[in-house]
Amino acid sequence: MQYAVFISSIRLVRTSKELILNPVVVSRTENETCLIEPSINSVRVSIKIKQADDIEEILCHKFTRFLMQRAEQFIVMRRKAVEGYDISFLITHAQMEKMWKHKLVDFIVLVSGLWWGFMK
Repeated sequence: MQYAVFISSIRLVRTSKELILNPVVVSRTENETCLIEPSINSVRVSIKIKQADDIEEILCHKFTRFLMQRAEQFIVMRRKAVEGYDISFLITHAQMEKMWKHKLVDFIVLVSGLWWGFMK
Protein backbone atom coordinates (compact mmCIF):
# COMPACT_ATOMS: atom_id res chain seq x y z
CA MET A 1 0.00 0.00 0.00
CA GLN A 2 2.78 2.43 0.84
CA TYR A 3 4.52 1.55 -2.41
CA ALA A 4 1.46 2.66 -4.42
CA VAL A 5 1.37 5.97 -2.57
CA PHE A 6 5.06 6.45 -3.31
CA ILE A 7 4.53 5.84 -7.04
CA SER A 8 1.58 8.23 -7.20
CA SER A 9 3.58 10.95 -5.44
CA ILE A 10 6.34 10.60 -8.06
CA ARG A 11 3.79 11.12 -10.82
CA LEU A 12 2.58 14.27 -9.12
CA VAL A 13 6.11 15.62 -8.92
CA ARG A 14 6.82 14.94 -12.60
CA THR A 15 3.71 16.80 -13.76
CA SER A 16 3.96 19.64 -11.28
CA LYS A 17 3.90 23.06 -12.93
CA GLU A 18 6.40 24.43 -10.40
CA LEU A 19 9.14 22.30 -11.95
CA ILE A 20 8.69 23.68 -15.47
CA LEU A 21 9.94 27.22 -15.95
CA ASN A 22 8.80 29.74 -18.56
CA PRO A 23 9.96 28.91 -22.11
CA VAL A 24 12.03 31.48 -24.01
CA VAL A 25 11.78 31.99 -27.77
CA VAL A 26 14.76 33.59 -29.51
CA SER A 27 13.85 34.54 -33.05
CA ARG A 28 15.76 36.14 -35.89
CA THR A 29 12.84 35.83 -38.32
CA GLU A 30 9.62 33.81 -38.34
CA ASN A 31 11.47 30.91 -39.99
CA GLU A 32 14.63 31.10 -37.84
CA THR A 33 13.64 30.39 -34.26
CA CYS A 34 15.13 28.82 -31.16
CA LEU A 35 12.91 27.60 -28.31
CA ILE A 36 14.52 27.14 -24.90
CA GLU A 37 12.39 25.23 -22.37
CA PRO A 38 14.08 25.13 -18.96
CA SER A 39 13.01 23.03 -15.99
CA ILE A 40 14.49 22.31 -12.59
CA ASN A 41 16.94 19.62 -13.74
CA SER A 42 17.05 19.91 -17.54
CA VAL A 43 16.68 22.17 -20.54
CA ARG A 44 15.29 21.40 -23.98
CA VAL A 45 16.61 23.48 -26.88
CA SER A 46 14.70 23.28 -30.17
CA ILE A 47 15.88 24.94 -33.38
CA LYS A 48 13.77 25.83 -36.41
CA ILE A 49 15.94 26.15 -39.51
CA LYS A 50 15.10 28.61 -42.28
CA GLN A 51 13.85 26.86 -45.42
CA ALA A 52 13.18 29.27 -48.28
CA ASP A 53 12.22 26.81 -51.01
CA ASP A 54 11.52 23.13 -51.69
CA ILE A 55 15.18 22.24 -52.19
CA GLU A 56 16.14 23.72 -48.82
CA GLU A 57 13.25 21.85 -47.18
CA ILE A 58 14.50 18.55 -48.63
CA LEU A 59 18.11 19.28 -47.64
CA CYS A 60 17.08 20.31 -44.13
CA HIS A 61 14.99 17.17 -43.71
CA LYS A 62 17.88 14.94 -44.88
CA PHE A 63 20.40 16.78 -42.67
CA THR A 64 18.29 16.61 -39.51
CA ARG A 65 17.28 13.01 -40.19
CA PHE A 66 20.96 12.07 -40.59
CA LEU A 67 21.76 13.65 -37.22
CA MET A 68 18.72 12.26 -35.40
CA GLN A 69 19.46 8.70 -36.55
CA ARG A 70 22.74 9.02 -34.67
CA ALA A 71 21.18 10.67 -31.60
CA GLU A 72 22.62 8.19 -29.10
CA GLN A 73 26.14 9.02 -30.29
CA PHE A 74 25.51 12.74 -29.70
CA ILE A 75 24.04 12.01 -26.22
CA VAL A 76 22.11 15.31 -25.87
CA MET A 77 20.22 15.12 -29.17
CA ARG A 78 16.62 13.94 -29.24
CA ARG A 79 15.45 11.41 -31.83
CA LYS A 80 12.30 13.40 -32.53
CA ALA A 81 12.12 17.18 -32.66
CA VAL A 82 9.46 19.25 -30.93
CA GLU A 83 6.43 19.93 -33.14
CA GLY A 84 7.15 22.93 -35.38
CA TYR A 85 10.94 22.70 -35.00
CA ASP A 86 13.57 20.85 -37.00
CA ILE A 87 15.99 19.62 -34.35
CA SER A 88 15.90 19.34 -30.54
CA PHE A 89 18.42 18.79 -27.77
CA LEU A 90 17.66 17.64 -24.22
CA ILE A 91 20.35 18.44 -21.69
CA THR A 92 19.92 17.04 -18.18
CA HIS A 93 21.69 17.95 -14.97
CA ALA A 94 23.43 14.56 -14.92
CA GLN A 95 24.86 15.18 -18.39
CA MET A 96 26.06 18.63 -17.35
CA GLU A 97 27.92 17.08 -14.43
CA LYS A 98 29.78 14.71 -16.77
CA MET A 99 30.51 17.12 -19.65
CA TRP A 100 32.36 20.37 -20.02
CA LYS A 101 29.76 23.10 -20.21
CA HIS A 102 31.57 25.27 -22.75
CA LYS A 103 32.11 22.26 -25.04
CA LEU A 104 28.42 21.40 -24.87
CA VAL A 105 27.45 24.94 -25.87
CA ASP A 106 30.04 24.81 -28.67
CA PHE A 107 28.49 21.55 -29.92
CA ILE A 108 24.97 23.01 -30.13
CA VAL A 109 26.27 26.13 -31.87
CA LEU A 110 28.32 23.94 -34.24
CA VAL A 111 25.35 21.74 -35.20
CA SER A 112 23.13 24.74 -35.85
CA GLY A 113 26.00 26.53 -37.61
CA LEU A 114 26.73 23.56 -39.88
CA TRP A 115 23.45 24.15 -41.66
CA TRP A 116 24.16 27.85 -42.23
CA GLY A 117 27.66 27.12 -43.51
CA PHE A 118 26.31 24.40 -45.77
CA MET A 119 23.68 26.66 -47.32
CA LYS A 120 26.03 29.57 -48.13
